[in-house]
Amino acid sequence: MASRRYDPEQRRQALIKRIEQDIPEAVARALREDLGGTADADHDITALLLPANQQAEARIITREAGVFCGKRWVEEVSCNWAIA
Repeated sequence: MASRRYDPEQRRQALIKRIEQDIPEAVARALREDLGGTADADHDITALLLPANQQAEARIITREAGVFCGKRWVEEVSCNWAIA
């Protein structure tokens, strides 16, 4: 039997590809759950706080240096309300 060599870069690329495929579905599933089965901004009470043509912006301020995890998930939620 031929031995296989572990290639860290190949593994990294495979994981990145998997994450890019999984994030949109995970976000859509979470939004459907939070919004009672439909991912529609019209059913989200907090989304109704801003007019549809207005974009909100947020700034994260910390007291110490840190690591921010989940940027890709935040981008998916904020940029993709057209979820089937």
